[in-house]
Amino acid sequence: MRVCVVYYSQTGNTKKMAEAISKGIKEANGQCDLFSLREVTPRW
Repeated sequence: MRVCVVYYSQTGNTKKMAEAISKGIKEANGQCDLFSLREVTPRW
């Protein structure tokens, strides 16, 4: 299974949850990519 987790975290709490979700997916032999919305540059 391949999963993409996209999140925004102003205080860091959502980032911790996204990382925990990613870790669980990887422990279940899945592939997971994490992307923070702050790191994304819109291409309009």
